[in-house]
Amino acid sequence: MTKKPLMTSFLKEKKNRDAIVEWKKRLDDNRGERARLRRCREPMQVLLNASYYELKASIPDLPNSQSLALAAVAGLLSIADYSGGSLPQKTFATQLGSAKTEGSAPVMSESRFRQLIKSRDWPEFYRRMRRAIKMVGSNVNIISVADLVFQFGFKGRGKIRPEPGQSFQFRFAEDYFEASIKSEKTAGKKEVS
Repeated sequence: MTKKPLMTSFLKEKKNRDAIVEWKKRLDDNRGERARLRRCREPMQVLLNASYYELKASIPDLPNSQSLALAAVAGLLSIADYSGGSLPQKTFATQLGSAKTEGSAPVMSESRFRQLIKSRDWPEFYRRMRRAIKMVGSNVNIISVADLVFQFGFKGRGKIRPEPGQSFQFRFAEDYFEASIKSEKTAGKKEVS
C-alpha cells in the first residue's frame, strides 16, 4: 500500500511530523497531563492545558489560524493508543474502513462515517473523532489523525474551495471506502469457502 501525500502544508515537513510524535511520546509518559487532556470534551477546553502550549511551541511553523485545530489534535492524540514504534502504513480513514479481524465488518459503520465527515463545527467533529479513535483501538496513525484535523480546520474557514478531489471529505471518504470494500470482499470470500 502506498502512502498518499499529506495535504496540510506544514505537516509535509518531517520536523513538524517528528515534533508531534515526540510530543505524543512525552505525553504518554506524563499520566497526569494526559488525563487532563482526555477529560476535555472540546478543543476550547484543551487550550487551557499546558500540554497544548508545549505542542504549539514545538511547531513554530503553525499558522495562528490553526490554533484551534492544534488544540483538537492535542486532545484527540491524548486518547489515541500509539505504540511508539513506526507509524502504521494505513491512513486513519483506512484504519476506520478496514475490518478489525479478517472477514468482519469495518471498524466504523458507514452511517457513523458519514456523520463524521458531515460534522459542522469543532465540538461535533471532536466528539465524533474521539469515538472513531476509540474504535480503531491500538496503534492509531497519529500523523494521519493530525492531518485530518488540520484539513477539517481549513475546510471550516471556507476561504478557499478545494478542487472536489482534494477536499477533506473526498480524501477521507476515498480511503475509508477503499478499505471498506476490500474488507467486504475478504468477508465474502471467507463465507463462500
